Amino acid sequence: MMRTRLMLVLALVVLVTGARLYALHPMPAQAPPAANPAAKNPHLGNPQSIRSGMALYRIRCADCHGLDARGYRGPDLTALLAGDMTDERLFQTIRKGVPGTDMPAAREFDTPDDDLLLMIAYLRKLGTVAPPESPIGNAENGT
Repeated sequence: MMRTRLMLVLALVVLVTGARLYALHPMPAQAPPAANPAAKNPHLGNPQSIRSGMALYRIRCADCHGLDARGYRGPDLTALLAGDMTDERLFQTIRKGVPGTDMPAAREFDTPDDDLLLMIAYLRKLGTVAPPESPIGNAENGT
């Protein structure tokens, strides 16, 4: 009986001491949410990155959006990029997909953030290519 009481008192002392130590050392503050990687895309304007992004785009996106990104089964990306589509929003759309459509989510374990940034760099470059200044061919001959 005395031994049981002694064990209970000892357990209570350990519990109270542990609670006090826990209170003295609060949990570290939660880290702020990570910034969207597209906010500082290191690949914009880099020719090698743009080529890599083109290859990734053609493998993963061209079946629906077309080789020129002007749309096929999916929407015209050049029109979206010419509008108010920010890189951050484009990144999130690719990452999360579009529910209720054929646009799948690019899961992080299948598609690293860097691959998405490469594709965005390619799409941004694609949207800035100016059309030729003069028509190509001969309109009179139909060529």
